[in-house]
Order: sequence, then C-alpha cells, then structure tokens
Amino acid sequence: MSHSSGRVYFKDGKVLWFEYNGTCDVIMPWLYKDDRELDAHWRRGDDFPSCSCGGPPEEVIVEWHYANGHYVPGHACRKCMVIIDPLDPWDTHYDDMKDGYYKPDEVRIRGNNEKQKSN
Repeated sequence: MSHSSGRVYFKDGKVLWFEYNGTCDVIMPWLYKDDRELDAHWRRGDDFPSCSCGGPPEEVIVEWHYANGHYVPGHACRKCMVIIDPLDPWDTHYDDMKDGYYKPDEVRIRGNNEKQKSN
C-alpha cells in the first residue's frame, strides 16, 4: 500500500528516479528522467525488467525516501533505464545500507534534478 520515490546517483552527476514499493520493501527497477515522468508511471506494475543491452553496469548510489530515507551502493544501466541491483536491499545490501539521504560532497540534488552547492 505504501510506495515512495527514490533516486539513482551516477558518478558523472546524472540523477534518475524510481519507485520504491514499501509494502514489499523492494525497489521497482524502472528508471525515469525526473519526478514528473515517475508520477506518470506511478504503480506501473510488479514485473521486473532487467538489463538486456549487454553493456557493463554502472556503479551508482540508490536512495529511496521511504521511512526517513536510506541509501546503498548498487548498479544500473542507463541505456536500458533499469536498476540492476539492489532490488531487495534489506536482504542483499543490509550491511551496506545507510539511513537518511545521500549527500554528494559538492552537490545536493533537490526537487526536479535542480543542483545547489552544499554548505
């Protein structure tokens, strides 16, 4: 019943959005360019597409906004627009999980991918 949004942070500064299913505590793998696109596909369904391009996955930080926020390291495919891992972070990445919201050293991402220097 309870879903929330989340963001994937790529090393080059790109940020994409996803949906977190708080009822099942799983990450829905589809990635969206911004929160408006995410809203347009909210509760899209429970199938889990995977990367099919054969390219190497990119290292990312996966942050979801459920229950005051959490984040973990993971992998995503920008070409296929999917999160590769973790999809079940409470089971597979629990030891790597941090509470709160991810804060890059130089930039804090806010709202619709608006960048602002952190203090």
